[in-house]
Amino acid sequence: MDTHRSLLRWYAFSAAAVGVALLINLVLARWIAPLIFWPFFLAVLAVSLGGGAGPGLTAAVLALAARIVLIPALNLRLNPLIIVLLLGSCTGIEVLIVSLIAIFRRSERRFRSLSESLPQLVWAKRPDGRATYFNRRWYEVTGLTPERCLGDVWSDNIHPEDRQRIIKTWDDAVRSGTAYEVECRHRCADGTYRWFLDRGLPSTDATGRVVEWFGTCTDIDEQKRAVAALAEATRAKDEFLAVLSHELRTPLTPVLMAVTALLDDRQTCRSLRPTLKMIRDNVRLEARLIDDLLDLSRIARGQMEYRFETVDVHVLIGQVVEICQDQITRKKHQVAVELAASEHHVRGDPARLQQVLWNLLINAVKYTPEGGRIAIRTHSFGPGRLAIEVADNGIGIHPDHLPHLFDAFERGHGAVAFHAGGLGLGLTISRSIMEAHGGTLHGASAGRDQGATFRLELATATDPGDSNEVAATPPSPTGRRLRVLLAEDDAATVETAAQVLRRQGHLVTTATSLSRALAVTSDEFDVVVSDLDLGDGSGLELMRHVRSRGDTPGIAVSGYATEDDVRQSLEAGFTVHLAKPITVGMLESAIHQVTAGRSG
Repeated sequence: MDTHRSLLRWYAFSAAAVGVALLINLVLARWIAPLIFWPFFLAVLAVSLGGGAGPGLTAAVLALAARIVLIPALNLRLNPLIIVLLLGSCTGIEVLIVSLIAIFRRSERRFRSLSESLPQLVWAKRPDGRATYFNRRWYEVTGLTPERCLGDVWSDNIHPEDRQRIIKTWDDAVRSGTAYEVECRHRCADGTYRWFLDRGLPSTDATGRVVEWFGTCTDIDEQKRAVAALAEATRAKDEFLAVLSHELRTPLTPVLMAVTALLDDRQTCRSLRPTLKMIRDNVRLEARLIDDLLDLSRIARGQMEYRFETVDVHVLIGQVVEICQDQITRKKHQVAVELAASEHHVRGDPARLQQVLWNLLINAVKYTPEGGRIAIRTHSFGPGRLAIEVADNGIGIHPDHLPHLFDAFERGHGAVAFHAGGLGLGLTISRSIMEAHGGTLHGASAGRDQGATFRLELATATDPGDSNEVAATPPSPTGRRLRVLLAEDDAATVETAAQVLRRQGHLVTTATSLSRALAVTSDEFDVVVSDLDLGDGSGLELMRHVRSRGDTPGIAVSGYATEDDVRQSLEAGFTVHLAKPITVGMLESAIHQVTAGRSG
């Protein structure tokens, strides 16, 4: 009923508007001639904008009748044909005005109808950025009134920390006339803030001029919270892995250092050497499992580091076979090495490529019953392409497991049934390393008890000559009597490391806490060897203090072995970062490295 009455009022207004236009023409004809009919255009325009097509067309018809009456009254001496053309053109213009406004109003109604049905917050703004429309959802979510939203007061509803950024983004978009997308927090009706994805899109005319802005605000608060929770979980996981690494590596260090010292001692009983080698190999295996966990975390974060150089793959294979020789001998395997590739240099990280080859060979050893056969082959299969195959006649891989062979924690050989150890991460990490090198890694098997073959493919590089081969020999011991500050909170580690260093002839001062280490730094030392965790503080603090007093080099020996740990230790002033467990040779080489060239 209210709508009907409103429409009737607009029909009445159309008659009144045309009447006013007629009166203006009669009174002001002398001054507005020859454009005497323009007041009728204004009347039709006003009625159409306010009342719509029906009242607008009514006003146009009434304007035509008024002009027919007006022409004789104004004593316009015009040719009848001219009068007909004049009346027709004026009426046509008015009908066109009504039609265009009707189309615009229909589009606006369609836009508003659609926007009211959307779950997003929808808005419209003028070219200058002043708001003209918000949908019902906006008012429901924000709790604001239309009076509080129109104009540019809407920005008061943005979180104070986001407000200036959003206003700048909006001002830049208005100046450039380009769409934008930005995340920010809006204040809701209950006073809390929620994250929204704000998008703005300009509407332009035929000349490219912005005539209006339309936009939406999509609630992404749950997604943001999920991402934040995932980031926190990832941080907690990384922190857990770092602590786990430290706690597992620390007790391995004195064991590995003592065992390697005994193996290096010529006076050690020969009958004990197999047992000592077994202990050494198992400690190294435990360290490798810890490294696999850390590598998987690095891969997931895209933080795996590589140091590329030209590498001789044949040299790497020889090194890997030598490293695994004790396990091969223990299981009485026959290993055939067939290095037939004519081009066997590649561009890669030698340590990481060796890690891949070690994983494949140790898997072949592990999953092949005693007395089995293993073959390592290389061949060139095209210009600039190298293939490496590791094949065995072991327990094979079930066809159902092949598609999941490189999934994390998957042990597709049937390891559970075979009672094989390991975490099932080696192949996952190996494939990621190969992809980082632009290569591929594939596994194949004819089935259970049919053996398995793993094939690596890489692009070859130019042979750099003997000077660049990777089989570098470790540096020799210092051959000098050095003053060493050894800071380590683990009693077994500090005792074992001190004994080893003293047997090398060095003067060793030990400290089992940060406070004790700081107390003795007034003395002169040639090198500082320190754990990063000193119980009552950090080895980083110790090294910063030492470096503030001079240029004494430092070696960090830590169970914390992530990229962040290494970076922090280097930034604190350490020259070398060694990840536990370490051998006597590793410690001697590091001491030689950091003290080489320094006066005795």
